[in-house]
Amino acid sequence: MIAVLLAAAVGFALGYAAHRVRPLSALDAWAWDQAHRRVRDLRTGPVRKRPGWYGAQAVFAVEVAGLFVVRPRQMARQWRHRNDPPPPRGPVPQFDPEWAAKHTARMSAEQEGTDQ
Repeated sequence: MIAVLLAAAVGFALGYAAHRVRPLSALDAWAWDQAHRRVRDLRTGPVRKRPGWYGAQAVFAVEVAGLFVVRPRQMARQWRHRNDPPPPRGPVPQFDPEWAAKHTARMSAEQEGTDQ
């Protein structure tokens, strides 16, 4: 009984610590830093030759695989439609250059109708 309570307490403590530290978020930030932000530093050679770039690709592969495990239908749909063209745009609104004059005439006609 004590072992179960101790295991539960340790589990809660580890869960709290993981929530506070957020190691997966930090790992993702590191991977994005390795893959994208260092592109501007081309003076030392191509980014892909660095070991960090290959590690970042492994992190991204695990993230995508995890998403396919957790939300398979949504990920499959998004993967199928990733290169679709954007939806067609709506028609361009047409503005009447005589709108102000027509509006004034309509308002004065309505006002004359209420004065009677």
